[in-house]
Amino acid sequence: MDASANSMIVIEANLFRKAGDADIVDFGFLPFTVAYQEVTKELGLLVLNDQNKEHIFLAFLPNNTYKRPIGTIIKWRQPTCRGGCILLFKKEISCSYIWGVIGRMQRDWNINNHGGGSFYSGISNLTELPPVDLSSLPLLLKIILECKFSDQMRIAELITRDNDFFPKLVGLFKTCEDSENIDGLHMIYRLVRGIILISNLSVYDQMFCDECFLGVVGALGYDPEEPKAQKHHSLLENVVMEHVIFNETLPVSDRSVYMKLYQSIGAEYIKDVILRKTLDEVTIASLTLLAHAKYAVACSLLLADTYFIQELLAKLKSDGTSPDSKRDLVLLLCELWSFCENVDNVQISDFWCSDIVDGNTYNITVDVMQAVIVQKDERCLRRIVERNLFRLIIEIFYVCGYSEGIVHGGVLELLEYITEENMEVLVIYLWETFSEELEKYESFKSIQALKIKYKQCLEESKQETENNAKGAASNRGDGGLNKLTARDEFKMDSWTSHFHSFYRRFICRKKKVD
Repeated sequence: MDASANSMIVIEANLFRKAGDADIVDFGFLPFTVAYQEVTKELGLLVLNDQNKEHIFLAFLPNNTYKRPIGTIIKWRQPTCRGGCILLFKKEISCSYIWGVIGRMQRDWNINNHGGGSFYSGISNLTELPPVDLSSLPLLLKIILECKFSDQMRIAELITRDNDFFPKLVGLFKTCEDSENIDGLHMIYRLVRGIILISNLSVYDQMFCDECFLGVVGALGYDPEEPKAQKHHSLLENVVMEHVIFNETLPVSDRSVYMKLYQSIGAEYIKDVILRKTLDEVTIASLTLLAHAKYAVACSLLLADTYFIQELLAKLKSDGTSPDSKRDLVLLLCELWSFCENVDNVQISDFWCSDIVDGNTYNITVDVMQAVIVQKDERCLRRIVERNLFRLIIEIFYVCGYSEGIVHGGVLELLEYITEENMEVLVIYLWETFSEELEKYESFKSIQALKIKYKQCLEESKQETENNAKGAASNRGDGGLNKLTARDEFKMDSWTSHFHSFYRRFICRKKKVD
């Protein structure tokens, strides 16, 4: 099995299988990667069943019929189990990546089938790639650029087996750049671009390691079709690292947090700027998955730093923290919270729930939410509603029962504060989303007050609509625009918003060197 099975970029999907007339078997959400079986020379999905550690290999058959009825589902008939398979993905971008891989494979098969050629070329029999040096660049480039899609997994396997492949390539790039070897730089550009277009997640892991990713970005600045070299690596290195002084509102002990963010931004920069006009669907999806994976690592490192979380809360509560810094900290909290709610890795998303019974982490979680809410920032309040960030707090509140009175005290105080401060957007959100859970503890005065306030909000909203329908419509229009602007700021799909949102949330402040 190839190295892609060991990729840090693991996709999760719910696997359903049906064998003949038997009932459908639900395997639940499982991690899997695209993999290549060397013995059978088959491309497919390698799935690891955590319960019994059984590896399931679902081969992609070129002449099979695959369907994507909606954005997050792929289904097909699997002859090996005399039935069908369905994959339900958590994220549409993950589904797009797998769908693109299948599409590439079938296009390659159709071309060879109608042209009388072989689906697999001689590349599948290669045992190693040519050495990464200047004399071998033409041959290496020929192999990368002329291979069929059916052979790309084999090439990816050979690349990932050699841990020195990208360090050597980056070293060769620097040598050519220092000696102004333009022909060599042009070949390295085409080679790096060709490897990126293979869209293998394990290869991306190695390309975007701490030691190589700036060199990879730099090599993409020497497009032979451009009249002048583009110093992409200088942009990232100078603007992000040298020409920006990070006055950290909070100390981050693990410097790899920053490196993972740089790599995430670099992946987005390649996708949205450098190679924007040349990428197909599967490469766009794979680079997006890479950016999200690097971002997830940065978030998980921060969440694992208990001191960082405690200091963050202390800064938010401190009167000595400036309003601008508090705003940045609130945005950071919202981003971390959102990450916990949406990340594929279940272990990370359970961070806020770990050791809940003793109240330690849960109290921190409630404190985080309280620190966000007391800032009364409308964008952050909308963010809470849009991402349903109260879910964990209310669910644990509901499950623990009356026995955890001390733990519940913080939640009840928080609900009381929301009610007394007449935070209408949160009042309506809380009651309409969690009324069933909250009504179980309606004997608490704070929950009674929240229910009453909710009814008052509905009455006031109805009265306002009847009295001034035109004005209300105008307000709703303005609110829609504001909401769109807030969402745009949190998007990661463009270079500009990606750059500014990450660095404002994680580094919190930046000043250019004079």
